[in-house]
Order: sequence, then structure tokens, then C-alpha cells
Amino acid sequence: MDETRPQNTPNTVRVWSFDKIRIKKNTSRFKTNTIGFYAIKGSSVQDFLDDSKGKSIAKFFEHVKEVNGDSRAIVAVIDNFASHKSSIVRETIEKLDIYLVFLPPYSPDLNPIEFIWKSIKRVLSLQFVADLESMKRLISNQWNTLSCSISYAKGWIRRFLVQTNLGTF
Repeated sequence: MDETRPQNTPNTVRVWSFDKIRIKKNTSRFKTNTIGFYAIKGSSVQDFLDDSKGKSIAKFFEHVKEVNGDSRAIVAVIDNFASHKSSIVRETIEKLDIYLVFLPPYSPDLNPIEFIWKSIKRVLSLQFVADLESMKRLISNQWNTLSCSISYAKGWIRRFLVQTNLGTF
């Protein structure tokens, strides 16, 4: 589980050209706080939050539980962002019987969802996104496509689950 804040004016892809290129640049700026739960087993969940406060994170975990209610266990790999460790989040996940595994500080490469966010941002950087709703639609469509693939987590599974004999997938 992780959040990201894609924007419509990221660093764009740069290319060389011998011809004069006409570049369209969006001068309006907007971004959206996006959150996702990338499920290795079960259903992945993505949403847009108004803020990153503990109450919003707790509500998102309620949605994750609702979508994955028939799972034997829900384990979320999560970073150490303050709101992710807030008392309301801890109370909520305890009530929902969700387990959190906190990553060491400054180690986003250990969270498979980061590769999905990177791919989504890459797609956004190639698009001229006219408005916030179009951007949200593009993010959701990419999420639905990319989160269905287990390939983003294969190395993680091999390294942390299979080698440590914690399970097979």
C-alpha cells in the first residue's frame, strides 16, 4: 500500500530531433493524491484521497477490507509516513484484522507498488492531460491494467517470501 501524487506537468520525456518540433505544453497545473493497495493475492484497490491524514488512510483500509473480505489475511507492506502509523490507522487495522509490515526508512525499492506508480507516471508524462478528471481516469485505467500483473512483485516474492520459506505463490 502506498500513496503517490501524480501531476500533469511532470518532467517530460525528452528526445533528439533534427527537425523543428512543435511542442504542446499544458500551462495549467494540477495533481491528485492517489492511493493504492497492490494485492499479490486478492483484489488490488486504488482511490483518490482529499488528503493524506490518518482518517483518510483508515477509511482506505476499510475499503481494502471490504473488497478483500473473504481473504484469510490481509498484509500491507507500507512505508513509515506519519499518517500511516497514526493511532486512528492502528485502531482501524486492528479492528479490521489487517497486518502492517513497515518498510525500513528510505527504502521505496522494497515496495512493489512503487514500480506501478513509476509506470503510471511514465504514461502520464507522455500525455497531454487537459483536466483533473481526465488525469484521474487515465490513472485509474492504468492502475486497472498494471495492478493485474504479478510481474511487479515477482522479484519481491522471490526475495522475501520464497527464499525465507514464508509461503508459495
